[in-house]
Amino acid sequence: MSALEAIRDQLRSRRAGLGDLIQRRQSMDDFGASRPEPAGSSRASIDLGNGLTADRLTGPGSRTARKILYVHGGAYISGSATSHRPMGHALVAGTQSIVTMLNYRLAPEHPFPAAAQDVATGFEAMAAEGGAYIVVGDSAGAGAALAGFILARDSGIPLPRAIVCISPWVDLTLAHDSHVRRADSDPMLTLDGLKCAAELYLSGTAATHPLASPLLADLSGLPPLLIQVGTDEILFDDATALAGRARSFGGPVRISTWDGMFHVWHAFLGMLPEADRAILEICDFINDHFRDIQS
Repeated sequence: MSALEAIRDQLRSRRAGLGDLIQRRQSMDDFGASRPEPAGSSRASIDLGNGLTADRLTGPGSRTARKILYVHGGAYISGSATSHRPMGHALVAGTQSIVTMLNYRLAPEHPFPAAAQDVATGFEAMAAEGGAYIVVGDSAGAGAALAGFILARDSGIPLPRAIVCISPWVDLTLAHDSHVRRADSDPMLTLDGLKCAAELYLSGTAATHPLASPLLADLSGLPPLLIQVGTDEILFDDATALAGRARSFGGPVRISTWDGMFHVWHAFLGMLPEADRAILEICDFINDHFRDIQS
């Protein structure tokens, strides 16, 4: 059995329903914490204000003026700086940046619009530190990143140079064909699971609210955007629709589709060659937009 097949089997065995939420959160954190941190790297917990915390990751070559804000996935109900730490370290190494892993508030304890507001606070904190910053988000984190962009833009907060959306969940109406058409090929997500998570996050708010479903929002002023999506994802149509929507507002967009890949396959970096290559593509994109930042 190949590494890809083994990972797919493992994911299918764990995807049935939401299960116990506390257990789900702990399992995600355990996965991230189990991966060794790179030699010479450092990690510190920081306070971004308003009770919002983050983990700040650096490496031997990190440049103080290069900043990345990472917004983790987890369907708005799980995930943390810990669960996605390996991806943060990979971005540190590949871009010589300082990476801030945001711990935004989770539903159902903190329903909509808590995540969007916290990400906007993260934007404000990055801008206040000076230098240039880029935002990376995966899954629900990509949706929250775009919601944060909207709030920051409308509040006059200096915007990031670019945004990276990995396997983005950007439409909580869950009305796209791929949600059904690719149900058998996606070993990680189910439509029922997404519906449950969306209900917990929205807590009665309409799924069409632009900060909940930024695919439906005014995306004018969007900085250069890189979207990565696997062809086996039930969220495939979210990604392609986002690319079209962003282009309709004049935003520079690059969409990268990965044959046979599942939702946020990047999490298996070091285990799956396609994960390593996808991270490298993100780092190349970020480095292009940090080319003039040498300090």
